[in-house]
Amino acid sequence: MAEPGRVRQVGGEMYSWTDWDPERGPRIPGGTALLRLMSELATGRSAVLVAGPHDPALLRALIRTGAAVSCLVRAVPDAERIAAEFPDVTVWCGVVSKVDHGGPFDLIIAADGLDRLASTEGDQQSPDDLLHGLAGLLAPRGVLALTHPNLLGLQHLVELEPGRQYRSDTAWYPVSEHDDLRPASLAELRARMRAHGLEPAWGYGAFPAAHRPDVLVADRVTGDTGSPLRAPLAAALFAALTDAYAGTAVLQDPRPLLERALRVGAVATLAPRWLVLAHPADAEGVAVPRHDLVVGHEDGYVYEIAATDRRLRLSVLAPATAGRQRGALRGVADPGPVADLAPGRVFEEQLLGLCARHDLVGLRAALAGYVSWVQDHAVDGRVSGPVALAGTYDLVATDAGFWPMPARWEPIDAVPVDVVVARALWGFAARLITMNRPHPWDLTASAAELTVGLAATAGRTLRDGDLDAALDLEAAVRAAEEDLTPGEAAERRAALAEVRTETAGVDLRGYRELADARWREEYDVTHLRELMEWTEQTIRGRDRALSLLDQEMQLYRGTKTARLVQFIKIAYRRARYDLNELSSKVRRTRGRPAE
Repeated sequence: MAEPGRVRQVGGEMYSWTDWDPERGPRIPGGTALLRLMSELATGRSAVLVAGPHDPALLRALIRTGAAVSCLVRAVPDAERIAAEFPDVTVWCGVVSKVDHGGPFDLIIAADGLDRLASTEGDQQSPDDLLHGLAGLLAPRGVLALTHPNLLGLQHLVELEPGRQYRSDTAWYPVSEHDDLRPASLAELRARMRAHGLEPAWGYGAFPAAHRPDVLVADRVTGDTGSPLRAPLAAALFAALTDAYAGTAVLQDPRPLLERALRVGAVATLAPRWLVLAHPADAEGVAVPRHDLVVGHEDGYVYEIAATDRRLRLSVLAPATAGRQRGALRGVADPGPVADLAPGRVFEEQLLGLCARHDLVGLRAALAGYVSWVQDHAVDGRVSGPVALAGTYDLVATDAGFWPMPARWEPIDAVPVDVVVARALWGFAARLITMNRPHPWDLTASAAELTVGLAATAGRTLRDGDLDAALDLEAAVRAAEEDLTPGEAAERRAALAEVRTETAGVDLRGYRELADARWREEYDVTHLRELMEWTEQTIRGRDRALSLLDQEMQLYRGTKTARLVQFIKIAYRRARYDLNELSSKVRRTRGRPAE
C-alpha cells in the first residue's frame, strides 16, 4: 500500500494531461444523490478505492465515514492535486492493471466509468480488460460500484453540440464505443460482470445527464408501467430535466420523450448512465443499498421514495443546507418527517389527458379540486410554505386529494390564493403552448389568455394584478433556481409575459419546438388572412345590398320617366352581372378534365 500524502506512480502515467478540465474531456459526474449512495456503501468498510477522476466532494464524504481511502487516476497533475488537498488519501497514478501491490479493497467506486481508467502511455486496454482489473482488486466480500455510459442515452437524442467529436482533446480516443468488448446495454454489462466472477446485486438508471446523476431509479422500477412509483418518478424526472437543460439549445425537449418512455416501461433504455452494484459471485449476504427512487438537490437535500405494499413511503436521507435565501425566497430547511403517501397520477398528466379529449366537464372538476386543495392550506386567504410554489407538474393527484413532491424553495411572505392558482395555471398554459399540446381553446391564444380561461374553468375570476403578481413570483423562482442576477431576472420576467403562439420554449430551446412554433405562427397568420378575406367579402356583400336598396328607393321616389330610366339601368346591370357569372361558369367547365 502506498504511503498516504504522496503519489505512487505504478505505470502508464500521463504527465501532460488532466481529466479535471471540462474543455478537454467529459465533465466529471457528481451530485448529492450519488454522494449519499456512495457514503452508504463506504460506511462500515475499511478500505475504499476510488478509481478514476471524481468530484472532490466524494472524497471528503468517504473520508468522513472513517474508511481508509485510496485513489487511482491516470494523470500526474491530477494525482499531485489530490495528494496535496487530501493528505490522508493514498494516491496511485497510472492504469488499473498496474496496481498489483494495493488492495484488496472492500469497496471500489468507479462512478466515472471505465473509459478514463485507460491510458495512452502504454498498451491500450479494452473496457473488458479494465473491468477484469477492477474485479481482481476486490475483496472476497467487497462491492464494486460501477457506472457505465449508455450509447442510446437521452443525451445522445436531445443534445445539440456541433463538432463535439473534434473540439475535445479526448478526440484521440473516439472509437471506444465501437469496441466489440464494450458492454452495449445494461444486460450486457451484467453479463460481463458475471464473466469476471461478479454478481450484480442492484442496478440504477442515472438521470438527467451523464455528469448529473441527480435522480437514481432502480431498474426494476423503470420497466414496471404499473408501479406506484410512476407518478413521483415522472415528477422528479421532469424537474431534473428542466434544471439540467435550462437555457440550453437542444434538438428537442427531453421531457415529452421521457414521458413516453415512462408509459411503455423503457426509462432504463434512455438512462444517460447505469449504476450497477456488484459483489463476488461466491459471496453471500453482502449488503448493498437497495433504494427504489433517490432524488438529490443541489442544496444537499436527498430523499428516497420507496414502494411498500402498493403504498409510497418518503424518507429523508440527507437534510438541506439551512440559511439559503435568494430574493423573496428561502430554501426549505426542514423537508418534513417520513411520510406514507398514496399512489396516484401526476396532476399535469391528468390535465393534459382532459385537454386532449376536450373534456371541459372533467377539466372543470379537476381544476376546482386543485383550487379547493390550495384554499385548504390558506390562512386568511394567503398561502405560505412550499405549497405556495406547487405547480401542476410536481403535484400527485390521488383519490383523497393531492400531495406535492418535496420542494427546494418557499416564499418568505405568504402569497394570496389567487396568485398561487394563477402561477400554477400559467405554467400549465405555457407548456400547453410551447410543447404543442392539444387543448379545447383557441390555438392562437397566449399563455395569459389561456390562464384566464383555465381560472374561469376552475370557477375563479382573476383580478387585475393577479397574473402580474404570479409572473413576478415565477420569475423569482427561476432567478433562485438558476442564480440569476437582477438584470437577468428582469429579462426573464419580460420573456415570461410574452409567451404566445410564436414562443418556442420557456425553459428549453429545442429545434423541434422552434419548428412547432413556426408552424403555429404560420397557422396564426393564415387564420388572420382568412379572417380578413371573410371580413372583406362580408363588407362587399353589405355594400352591394345597400346599393341595391338605394336604387330601389330612387326608383320609387322618381317620376315615371325617371323610374323607367332607372329600371332600364337596373335591368342592364343585372343582365351584365348574370352574363359575367355565366361566362365564368362556362370557362370553369371547359377547363375541367373529362370524366
